[in-house]
Amino acid sequence: MIPRFSPNYGWDELFNCFFPADPTAVSKFEKKIAERSGHSEAISFRYGRAGLFYLLKALGAKEKKIIIPSYSCVVVAHAIVLSGNQPVFLDNAPGLLQPHPEDYLKAIDSDTIMVIPTHIFGITEEIQDLYIRIKKDFPHVFVLHDCAHSFFCKDSKSQLAVLNGDGALYGMNISKLINTGVGGMLTLQDKALGKKLRNLIKLEREGGKLRKSISMRFYVFLATLSFSRFLYRIVYFLTHKTKFLSKHTDYYNPSTIELPKDFSLPMLPFDAEIGLKSLRKFDARVAERRKIIQFYYKNLENIPNIKLPPSKSGNTWSHFPLFVPPSLRKNLINELEKTCSVEIGTIVDYSVADLPSYQKRGHKGCPLARYAASSIINLPLCLKEGLIPLSDKKTQKYLRKIIDKITLILLKK
Repeated sequence: MIPRFSPNYGWDELFNCFFPADPTAVSKFEKKIAERSGHSEAISFRYGRAGLFYLLKALGAKEKKIIIPSYSCVVVAHAIVLSGNQPVFLDNAPGLLQPHPEDYLKAIDSDTIMVIPTHIFGITEEIQDLYIRIKKDFPHVFVLHDCAHSFFCKDSKSQLAVLNGDGALYGMNISKLINTGVGGMLTLQDKALGKKLRNLIKLEREGGKLRKSISMRFYVFLATLSFSRFLYRIVYFLTHKTKFLSKHTDYYNPSTIELPKDFSLPMLPFDAEIGLKSLRKFDARVAERRKIIQFYYKNLENIPNIKLPPSKSGNTWSHFPLFVPPSLRKNLINELEKTCSVEIGTIVDYSVADLPSYQKRGHKGCPLARYAASSIINLPLCLKEGLIPLSDKKTQKYLRKIIDKITLILLKK
């Protein structure tokens, strides 16, 4: 079975599980991420959401407004609430995956301290004009790019999107293109703010030694084996048909607002070593995904009842999302699993403002974000990582089988 994502681990990661980690790996990894992002500082965390939590603390934000898309990862909103601040949710623009830049500007008021444009699924949002206007009219507002899905994506001018911002937030769990098993990274333009943040987290982490090196090595070891095409059927069964792996796969509860108990603890040197290896593979992974995506575009562009995502050369493609009729989504997922042996993703299958935990707080629902959440599927992009190169005729035949099945179901509508 082809999984919906792959950490792309191999022999190097397996060997790392059995040897002591380089004690300087975290600082080396931070330096490399800062260089690639174009920012002056990179600070690692146990989770990406912890970076946002502590950034708001460092900015002195209390009972302030942070503007975010409703069609986004719920843990971003959780970090905002638990830092003592208030998320302001924006609906999607019609037919798009994110709000229109003008919507951010209209939402800013005197209590706003941050806006978080989000490059969901690795699809670049064009925010250069938005950034310029915010800094002109609201210089105190911090512009933070949510790049959990979109490492180093570029805009239409072939410039790193995050350069039009004050910072960027990266999630680095096992599903991400650059990952550390668990982990996250915050990059910043302002070195003084970076120093202030490091001092803050140093105080928070005193007395909180993390003793998870052995468990993380075991986690990476099992992941290396589990995501092979031959063993993933077992993982898929345990994930989708049982609750056995739920504590590793269920990353949120729709009715609660919470952060992991260990969110304040640091990234491990072992995690950073995995991250450095993942970073070295990044360019090749994106190049392979772009080939697969061009195949999808070529063969899906004239199929009725679907909407393709924006095609931009600077996209780095964590996922390939398709809008399909909500009434057909479940059938598509089941048929592709049964006939093509492929796991179809439905990540971010919610609008945060519409979740029970945020409805209780009085947030207004976002109908376009809610529709997107109910109508998007993600097609597989990890074929090479599943041991089949795209150049292989067998792979092209396999992709064609997926496309033919999608076409058949949609034409019956």
